[in-house]
Amino acid sequence: MWTLTLPIYIVSINNTPEVAKKLVATLIQDLATQYNLVHVANTDRIDSLKPLLDSLVVVPQVLICSSQWTSTQQKEVLELAG
Repeated sequence: MWTLTLPIYIVSINNTPEVAKKLVATLIQDLATQYNLVHVANTDRIDSLKPLLDSLVVVPQVLICSSQWTSTQQKEVLELAG
């Protein structure tokens, strides 16, 4: 079980980084009393997701994929992150 002290790392994939930052900030704020969420990165391109994940020092536990991607693209994102 997660505790408030253990960070849960989040990566987002959204081609509008400003929107991703606002959405994730809202999520983090809304859940702050229950979880220690940390947004470590956003990528705006599917083809840069795998290199981004490989470059991180911490392993993200949550991937937020924007609804702007098609269902086919979202499946590709999940496969790359898998």
